[in-house]
Amino acid sequence: MAEKDKIGKYRVLGKIGEGGMGKIFKAQHPTLNRTIIIKQLSFTKNKSLTQRFKREAKIMIDLRNENIVQVYDHFREGNSYYIAMEFVDGTSLEKLITSKSKICPTVALLILKEICKGLKHAHDKGIVHRDIKPDNVLISKSGEVKLVDFGIATAQEDNEEDLTKTGAIMGTPAYMSPEQLTSTKHVDHRSDIYSIGVLFYKMVTGEKPFSSNFTAEAIHNITKGIYTRPEKLNPQVPGIFRKIIHKTMNHKVGKRYKDLRYLINLLDKFTYRYKTQQEINNAIKDYTTKKESDMLPICTLPVKPKTNLFLRIISIAAGIFLVYMFGFFMYNQGYYYEIFGSYQWGVFSARIQLPEKYYKDLDQVFSQVVIKSVTDSAAKPVKLPVSPYNDLFFWSNNEINKAKYKIKHLLTTQKLYLKPGYYKADIIVEDKKFSQSFYIDPRMIQKSRKATYFGKVLDITIPPSAPRKVDFSYNVIDAETGESIVSRAKVLFFHKGEWWNWKNHFTYLLTTIFSGGTYKMLCEVPGYYSKTIDFKIEDDVDSFNLLIELGIGSGDLVINSSEKGIEILIDNRKEYYLGDEIKKIMPFGNTIAGKKEFKLKAGKYTLTFRKNGRVLVNHDFYIAINQSLNLKLIYNANTKKWSVLSQ
Repeated sequence: MAEKDKIGKYRVLGKIGEGGMGKIFKAQHPTLNRTIIIKQLSFTKNKSLTQRFKREAKIMIDLRNENIVQVYDHFREGNSYYIAMEFVDGTSLEKLITSKSKICPTVALLILKEICKGLKHAHDKGIVHRDIKPDNVLISKSGEVKLVDFGIATAQEDNEEDLTKTGAIMGTPAYMSPEQLTSTKHVDHRSDIYSIGVLFYKMVTGEKPFSSNFTAEAIHNITKGIYTRPEKLNPQVPGIFRKIIHKTMNHKVGKRYKDLRYLINLLDKFTYRYKTQQEINNAIKDYTTKKESDMLPICTLPVKPKTNLFLRIISIAAGIFLVYMFGFFMYNQGYYYEIFGSYQWGVFSARIQLPEKYYKDLDQVFSQVVIKSVTDSAAKPVKLPVSPYNDLFFWSNNEINKAKYKIKHLLTTQKLYLKPGYYKADIIVEDKKFSQSFYIDPRMIQKSRKATYFGKVLDITIPPSAPRKVDFSYNVIDAETGESIVSRAKVLFFHKGEWWNWKNHFTYLLTTIFSGGTYKMLCEVPGYYSKTIDFKIEDDVDSFNLLIELGIGSGDLVINSSEKGIEILIDNRKEYYLGDEIKKIMPFGNTIAGKKEFKLKAGKYTLTFRKNGRVLVNHDFYIAINQSLNLKLIYNANTKKWSVLSQ
């Protein structure tokens, strides 16, 4: 079957992978003009996979950090969910370790520091990754290090029971912390710090400290902190590396680093000669492309020379004071340009006003402002970050010394100082693009006019999207089997304050569904729980397919017995998935002197009573929806036989 030419608004360039959960495509972003990756999750009856896929999109779209792969969009189309994310052209850390056998000291520290920076950002947002390993660290051809795959991450607001059911273990065995193996409810950011230690161990020795299998021996070694010391596998491992590994991989949570900032500060002491991010990226890039013998200068671990403690304290204090004073008076709010460069520089900023009822939260709106000089064609374009402000006070340009006014639903850029001349600004907001030319005057001229007293402000207003007709369809499926049961479904559509039968009025009802609207449907199928669905169709949607899952209805089984301690089995099972629409695995246990109740989904079953491994009696029964079946276990002393009677 031919692959799609387009997914959503993205042009597909080709499929680059396929697995049990779905496919991975390379695509082209329509406005960013860059290659991206689209992950697809095809429809699956495994709710946990769907939940994990949605969680990854929700978590990663809120993470904006240079060391985390950026997610641009997540959406649903047809029966599939999609995540559009940054394409990293390079390799994984796992492949780099395999090709190099082990990573040289300095580069290992640089890579570890970059990973810690990205992970620290996630931790500050209340997110625990829970699957840190070399396969989830990507290194681009330009030397950038990025974390990926937050599919089993947890956020502070997540309910742990929604992520891991009883007895479930999430993660990669060799890199999992002891607490991940014993109690998933008590996993926090220190579990990621433990995995960082295992990853660092693998980088500097080429080997994992623990087996990748869930064997009893492996679990024992992880929980007790028993592993081969790194210096035995690599005698050249520096002492500071051993301390980092010992601290991060401590099997006792309280003895690890409390926060990654402590580890980052320690790594700074051994990577101080790399002053800029570009120097760090270049060092990592060179290491991935050159031979080990050509990397001796880079791979030599630097040690900062010791100085007199008193002189160090004095110099640090003086340096902090000078930096603070200089930064406060010269650079805060652009004072350097305002005081010393008012003839050579002018200030620019942009404001993007969104509609009051925009279909996305401000912090999820993709926006970008790119400034290009028209006067100096050789000058490189400047990209300005855009920040959301729900309630931001601005001085009115026309009433500088009067009252403030409040602006809502606004995206703003930081102030940018530019040399006087003609410029062109490209403003991108989601799938809309605006271009505007303008002239920048020097500050001395700008401040002489009320309209530009605070600089040249480019105001862009995004008009509300007009509602448009939506191609609407729906399907009803069995929640367990995934089979379509739409032919047996009675679907009602709430319209004009009352319920309309969809099949009888679908031609008319289709004409009432538009983008930007909120709708309600009721679905009923004999033998299943009915379900009411409230859904909203976003402003930018042209087609919408609603997938409705229904669970089979249930009834009550009541077992009455005068003798306790007799083992109960149903369909030769000791436990079952019990409950109403929300179920959990529960054991049947033994009879009690009285009644014992269970809630089973409708259907045929075989009830078995067993004592000391010997079957006493079998009984076939049927559970009907919303009905109660009472069975009594009876012993006949004359015949010395057991029987089951319906009551």
